Amino acid sequence: MSVQHIRTVEEDEFENVAEFLSLWHNHTPETWMQRFSSWWRENPVHNDNIPFGWIIEENAEILGFIGNIPVSFQVSGLKDTAIAGTSWCTKPSARGFGSLRLVTTFTNQDHGTLLINNTPNEAAQKVFPKYGYNCVQLPRDGVEYWYVRNYDGFLSLLDRQHLTSQPLRDIIKRMKYPLKHISPVIRGFKDWCLPKPKDTELRFSLCRECGDQFTDLWELHRTSDHVTLYRDAETLNWLYFTKCVAEKRHIIACHLEETGELLGYAAFDTLCADERGGHLLQLKDVFVPDMDEQLLLLLLGYSFQLAKDMSADALSLWSVNETMGLLLKKHIWTRRRISKPYFYKFGDKNNIYTIKDHNTSFVPSFIDPDGGLL
Repeated sequence: MSVQHIRTVEEDEFENVAEFLSLWHNHTPETWMQRFSSWWRENPVHNDNIPFGWIIEENAEILGFIGNIPVSFQVSGLKDTAIAGTSWCTKPSARGFGSLRLVTTFTNQDHGTLLINNTPNEAAQKVFPKYGYNCVQLPRDGVEYWYVRNYDGFLSLLDRQHLTSQPLRDIIKRMKYPLKHISPVIRGFKDWCLPKPKDTELRFSLCRECGDQFTDLWELHRTSDHVTLYRDAETLNWLYFTKCVAEKRHIIACHLEETGELLGYAAFDTLCADERGGHLLQLKDVFVPDMDEQLLLLLLGYSFQLAKDMSADALSLWSVNETMGLLLKKHIWTRRRISKPYFYKFGDKNNIYTIKDHNTSFVPSFIDPDGGLL
């Protein structure tokens, strides 16, 4: 009688795992191999002691998988390692007890001070809390803001990105044909009305890499009691410019013109609903430590310009704090309620730290590995 068992994944098995995942996700084996390279080979903190992940198998057939991605995290002011669980997937024949064994194995590992997972599926939302994981919601205010340039293309995003909570959806769909003809006029008007960065003291530019200034900016404004991604240049270069995402990722940096000092930055992805259209520019990360309203407004204007340059139909934004939220409400009318679960759990190593309140000290990020980032 055959028995299902779990074991760690070896590097020479990546192609087999990629073939398995391609059967259950809408990605080719080649795409999965690119992701594996980013998760582990290009990862600056991965080492041979940390498993790539685990598979559940029976008679040498892969029935399930969960990936294991290390990432630098700040915990109580110190640099440490978190482990992101990713791509938890099992065949129907292994679901139930077999599938839960993968989560148990991931949770019981001896690596990483912190375990994180932001896979937004119903199974994860039901299972991870039962294993003692806390859950916070992204974004914090639960609102996504849409700057729409082309309503014809925006309809494609509504239909194929499952934006069912968009209150204008039905109205826009009934106006599909009129919008198709007037969209160029609306787009031209909006592009003409873009906020223009008039402050000559500031310089905005697209970055091709993250240098030491990114590390220094984070160090100068680090909140030592926060548990969050460690934003040094090495970590950011891996997340922003690894090969599998470099073509779609755009980093806007703001510098003082006179000194070249970095004041803040934002990361965006260009996404396409499918071959029929619907191009989206989506905010992935933003770090403006002082949250100056004028600087935020200029950064917003530059992101509008980037959407225009990329011929995006819409720009998706969310706020990181109250100041940014008020600014987005003032300048963007189209919005929807959104809630993406983010799970985290401190491991046994956490006893060396003093963390008073997990709920207030933990600061999640859209750029943690998983959830489509890598």
